[in-house]
Amino acid sequence: MRTRTLVAGVLAGGALAAVVPASIASASTDPSADAVKRPAFGNPAPGVRVAQAVGDKVFNQTPGINKTLDDSPLGEGYHINFGTPAGGVDTSTRTASNPNPAPLTTGTNGAIKGELNVNAGQYYYDQTQKWAQLTVGNKILPDESDLPGTLPKAVAGASPLSATSAKPSNANKALTCVAAATCSH
Repeated sequence: MRTRTLVAGVLAGGALAAVVPASIASASTDPSADAVKRPAFGNPAPGVRVAQAVGDKVFNQTPGINKTLDDSPLGEGYHINFGTPAGGVDTSTRTASNPNPAPLTTGTNGAIKGELNVNAGQYYYDQTQKWAQLTVGNKILPDESDLPGTLPKAVAGASPLSATSAKPSNANKALTCVAAATCSH
């Protein structure tokens, strides 16, 4: 099962890189991490980013049901597993001496980081990148920062990415040329 997950993750990462048009490839920042106001992962984890975007809409300190859920054990579990965005309150850090933690200035990722960012998944993904850099002279799989973050942005409610707002990253020139109709590198 774990091998199938790993292989599927590597293939999905490669497929994402191959189909991302050059006109919307990532710029120098990490759009997926920026959409959910958290630090970047090294390797892609789009499912985790979407889960964070959805969870942030539910588990937050907005008065009403959101605050009630955020203050509950369910909210604490969410923050432990998926982290807290910049400006959010990590309710899992509440103690008797600190019943109202201050909002975070820098977001955090939780315990769940995605298969390609832990253990064997991370090792084999990173080794594939290293091998490609040595033999081909370029990465063949995308880093998280190479992806446009369109889905996490849409779920988080960020403004949609325009086709002219990003330029292809230098890291994946070969892949963006394959995906683009024309290439001028």
